[in-house]
Amino acid sequence: MADRWAGQPLENRRAMLGTMFGREWVGIAAAMVIAAGCASRTDSAPLPPPLPREPPEARPERIASQNAWFASDLLRTLEAGESGNVFFSPHSLSTALAMAWAGARGQTERAIASTMRWSDGQQSTHDGFASLANRLAPPTSESGAPAYEWTSANRLWLGMPVSDSFSRTLADSYASDTSSLNLKDATDSARAINQWAGLWTRGRITRIVEPDDINGLPFVLTNAVYFKGLWTTPFNTSSTRPEPFHTADGTVAEVPMMHAVREVMHAAGDGWQSISLPYNGGISCLLYQVDHGSMTPFLGAMDGDFIERSRSRMRPRMADMAIPRFSIRTKFSAAEALGTLGMGVAFSDAADFSGITGAAPLAISDVIHAATIEFDEVGTVATAVTAIGIRVTSAPMPEDPVVFRLDHPFVIAIVHDATGAVLFLGRVNDPGR
Repeated sequence: MADRWAGQPLENRRAMLGTMFGREWVGIAAAMVIAAGCASRTDSAPLPPPLPREPPEARPERIASQNAWFASDLLRTLEAGESGNVFFSPHSLSTALAMAWAGARGQTERAIASTMRWSDGQQSTHDGFASLANRLAPPTSESGAPAYEWTSANRLWLGMPVSDSFSRTLADSYASDTSSLNLKDATDSARAINQWAGLWTRGRITRIVEPDDINGLPFVLTNAVYFKGLWTTPFNTSSTRPEPFHTADGTVAEVPMMHAVREVMHAAGDGWQSISLPYNGGISCLLYQVDHGSMTPFLGAMDGDFIERSRSRMRPRMADMAIPRFSIRTKFSAAEALGTLGMGVAFSDAADFSGITGAAPLAISDVIHAATIEFDEVGTVATAVTAIGIRVTSAPMPEDPVVFRLDHPFVIAIVHDATGAVLFLGRVNDPGR
């Protein structure tokens, strides 16, 4: 599918957003963030999407902090009663929901803001997202290549006009492009959305929506993110060997375990210890080894400041590491969890998204999220996709190295060093699944 937006300036995008039209008005907002694949694999990369304008005096660190609280809230909600792996991109979800929030009004606007921990009003929040998008752009290495790969693409799929203010916010703050789509033809529409997702995830996530997910919904917002980072110090593949991993359900699985002894940044607390493994360019992977049987209380105490507090406590220390090589793929509806966190009105007939259009009353029908990660000796590739559907209503270092052995359930976070933005977060119960 040709991308009619390639090279279009933001002014043209705003004009095009305001002139798209179609038949009936229902909606779906799909936020796509993709993380997956093998870090050593060579990918065919599309041209990077444009960055949004850089607002003056924006506060990207504040958005990163607020999103970290949402990330921890959502992890606790999702993992309750879930025996398998939990992995998602809070950055993708929050970006998609922020775009939908631009059209929310009244109680719906307040409920979404409360759930997402956004307390600075619409303009400041959208400016923060725009500034954060610019801060996440990878620096250039000495060779001229980007130090890591990161893309975040947004698209509005629609079948009728939207308000000028809504289209302006999406274009200015999220560099969103648009595509005219007849969502009454659910099979063709799903194919187009999935092809777009596959493009920006480089083939990792190619089926974020099914025809039934969007049948009769002529409004879609999508966000897609892709991350690929290489370790500053790779693991030696000759040191990787099969070893037991004690899963959450008590069974023992054999997994490939990577080994290394070297100095890392390390922190420890009551029932846990953590290390930070840096990628080239200013992004790090934080791994949390939790004592056997302590995962539930650990996650219960993991508030929005926990990751930043643990980062600030880290000190250099020699570590004897045993870390599984793993890949994970998840897909789930986040609607129930978001409702539990306080966003229920946005899914109800009482929802108010009149800031998108006054042509029909709208409500979110579903929030579908898919994510993958592959973690190996070379680095990490992570992706995730979120689809939001909108419907018409009716310490001192000891002499010996610390032993950091992830042979039982653990927590993983991928974090942007400068802003503290949590790009991906998960709890791994079984790295072999």
